[in-house]
Amino acid sequence: MNSNIHQIEVNTREDFAKFLEMLKNNLEHHPQDWENTTLPDFLDALSRYTEDIQQYYVNTNQHIDADIPNWSVFADIFKGAMLYE
Repeated sequence: MNSNIHQIEVNTREDFAKFLEMLKNNLEHHPQDWENTTLPDFLDALSRYTEDIQQYYVNTNQHIDADIPNWSVFADIFKGAMLYE
């Protein structure tokens, strides 16, 4: 899996735009790393993971409140939707 996607810090709108470009490139070059490769599947996973991300933060002992959105939370949601089943 392209570890850069999972290691990039996303703190600003510009960071998020770069992250989305990396995400697109990852899908194009490494589709085997993705569970949700079609737009409908990805959007479905994105919706469901948006609802579940707070539990991810709790399970990984991250003190992040997903109800206070920021660019990093948005990036985490997109990363999660890559693999969410």
